Order: sequence, then structure tokens, then C-alpha cells
Amino acid sequence: MHRAWGSAVFATVMGIASGAQAEEWGVAGPYALEVGPHAGVVGRVDDPPQFTSNAAVGGAVGFELGLWVSRRIAFTLRYDHSGLGSEFSDQPELDLRLNRALDVLGASIRFDPLRFDPVSFYLRVGPSLVWQQVALNGVVRDAVNPDRAVALNCDATGVGFGVGAGLGIDTELTPDLHLGAEGGFDNYRLSDEILGACAPGAGTASQLGFRLRLSYRWSLGDAEDE
Repeated sequence: MHRAWGSAVFATVMGIASGAQAEEWGVAGPYALEVGPHAGVVGRVDDPPQFTSNAAVGGAVGFELGLWVSRRIAFTLRYDHSGLGSEFSDQPELDLRLNRALDVLGASIRFDPLRFDPVSFYLRVGPSLVWQQVALNGVVRDAVNPDRAVALNCDATGVGFGVGAGLGIDTELTPDLHLGAEGGFDNYRLSDEILGACAPGAGTASQLGFRLRLSYRWSLGDAEDE
């Protein structure tokens, strides 16, 4: 009798827990809006298509906006400005330096599969629209008479697209203030053709990055829904 009653209670508790778990993966709330800045470092992990890499690591800054549709799922929009390294020409007649940067506008979906309040671990994945920038300066020397040289100084932009993913940890400092850290990988499909009659584009580029994020989260529902 007692054993049967205990089994019934256990089954009821497990059923309620399973239902709560399912609700956390839905899109029926609780809803929240999250916004905040991020900063970190990034590094290109492949070689430029035409010039020699001089520095592959740069900084990254930006901000992101997220819409939580449940406790474990959010849709995010992120802007990020980062360096894509610098390059130089190893040909004697070309004394050139190129500095590259990216402006990235990305949309992604975030999943929080592991939650141990106040800490959660998450996965983020999504596509992005990418603007590449290149600044070139240096001189081009005459192959016959190296003393004769033409100075060059220009900059140009181009548009491409990318896809990226990140693994991160989020810590709730207060009910509204969150601190996060994320490691990510991004692959950008960029042109390697001459941009604006100035310099060749970066070509397909892969980048690893690490960013810290501080964000504020507003509840969009009633307190009883939390």
C-alpha cells in the first residue's frame, strides 16, 4: 500500500517536472528583453589569399539585443566591429601595408541546455551580414629604377555574409543584470577581388574569438509568470 502510494507520488512529481521542462523549451514565455555591450579579442586562423599576414589578432567591440521567448530560448541581434589583422607584400617592388576590419550584423538563436541557477551554459548559432574594410598605404617601386616610386594611400569597403556559432556561460549577478563569457567561431564569405580600385578583399576568412558581455534583462510579463 505504502509502496504503491509512493510510486504514485513519484510518478506525479516526475510528470510535473517533465511538463515544466517542456514548457521551458517552448515559445510561450516568460518573455524578456535583454540588451548590453560586449568586448573581446579575435584572431584570423587562415591565411590571406594574396598578401602575407603580419598580425592576425585584433580587438572586438559591439552590442547585442535579445528577445527571450522562454527560459531556454532567445533570438538575438548582434553588431560587432572587429579587426581582421594586417598584411604586407613580400615583393621587393611593392612596399605595401594593409589593415583590415569587419562590421558584422548577425542574427542568431540561443539555446540554454544546461541551467544551474544562477549560472547557465548556452549555444548560439546564426547567419550574419558582413562589411569588410581595407586601408592600404605604401609605395610601388619601378622594377628597373627602384629609386622611382609611387606613393599609395586608399581605403575601400565590400559586403559579404557569414555564419557563426558560440559556446558561452551566463551568470546572473542580480535578477536583471547578467555577466557572460563566450568563445565563438565565425566563417566569413568575403570577396578577394579589388575593392573600389584600391586593394584586394580579404577572401574567405575564419575567425576565433572570445568576448565578455554585460547585459540588462527586462521582464515583459507579469511577475507571477516568472
